[in-house]
Amino acid sequence: MSFIENILHLRQGTINSSWGRLLCEAFRLQPEGFDSLPYTLGIALEPAILTETALITGQSVIDLENLQYTSSGPISRLQHLINEIHHTTPLQQLNIVYALASLVRYSLAENIYNQIDCSVFNPETKFHYLRAGIVLASIKNNNKHLKKVFYKLVNLIENFSLPLTYKIASAVLAILASVKNSILTSKELEWFIEMGRSSINVLNNNPVTLDEMGALSSYWRALALLQFNLGKKDEVSQSLYKAEYYVNIMQPRSTFDQDLQNYYFHGVYQALLKEQTHSGNYEAAIYTAKTLIDFDPQWTISYHNAAECYLLQNDYPKALELLLQARRIGMPRLIYTQFMIAYVLEKMERYEESIKEYQQTLALDAGNISSAVNGYLVAKKIKHSQTKYFKNFFNEWSQRGELSEEVQHLIRE
Repeated sequence: MSFIENILHLRQGTINSSWGRLLCEAFRLQPEGFDSLPYTLGIALEPAILTETALITGQSVIDLENLQYTSSGPISRLQHLINEIHHTTPLQQLNIVYALASLVRYSLAENIYNQIDCSVFNPETKFHYLRAGIVLASIKNNNKHLKKVFYKLVNLIENFSLPLTYKIASAVLAILASVKNSILTSKELEWFIEMGRSSINVLNNNPVTLDEMGALSSYWRALALLQFNLGKKDEVSQSLYKAEYYVNIMQPRSTFDQDLQNYYFHGVYQALLKEQTHSGNYEAAIYTAKTLIDFDPQWTISYHNAAECYLLQNDYPKALELLLQARRIGMPRLIYTQFMIAYVLEKMERYEESIKEYQQTLALDAGNISSAVNGYLVAKKIKHSQTKYFKNFFNEWSQRGELSEEVQHLIRE
């Protein structure tokens, strides 16, 4: 499974997702001193992915988090730097944080981040330091710290001259944080939005470099998500049109650039998919979801999105087909894929197969309560011999005090 090679060893497998290639190349392109900024971050995956990786590989989550395992892959270089962390410079430490965040090692990244002496950084490096802080605080849902970092970012922008792309990136961070948690007041958010817009105007809406095009695309995509939350449908369409336009005019000169362009495409089409699904335009949503698959056929999450569109129309056979494709690829979210296969089979009244797939989900993740509940209810419904198999999980969880009243109520009915 290439994803495992990527996340455990920073090594590309036989067939890689765009995420995996971007992850490995961003690390490979670091010079010997490991001190070149900016460090490219792709899609930030949820922390649960590391837990899933531990379950699939049979390794300890703690060992994976702290890179406490043997590897002959490129990640051994990162392991060496971490072992010698007290002999590294603040700039190297910052890049280590970015590398760890890209690898879903958020706790270790946070530990190292808190040790960095940022007083030695120039304004541009300080921006990257604060950006890393925002990424980590957002992942950890530490809203109190997140707001403090944004205040520091405002102070940096107001007192120092930063590149326009940095200002636009700051606006993107603020908008996305507000979409997720509403941590900024309306006045504070508006400051970031206008600061980003004025920076775009200075660029004269005519970006030249791939970084500038990416910054403008990200800004309009983020704004579209905010407008969506505010119910401004017409403005959403206009913003997404602009976001897609700036990705379309990119001219990649390398495989790395191509994967970076795919990353920006992915962001735009994810936002478009959200809007289409919410508005009930399922035909358009399916087309968008399949476009995401075309961009990156090895990214399982895109298959999940497409399957969800079919599920909303009760088209279970097509949803199942996509989920089976996702399972053949594997990670990320293999356990979710496995659960959804069982769920869709249940909906199709293919109960015997559904029970087997719920059992397979529990074989991957013995703590998957949803699979145990669903499997038990299906088995009970058809008076299947495996009813006891699922009930044994409840007995074990109950003894450990891990069974909620809601679950207890479900299995009593």
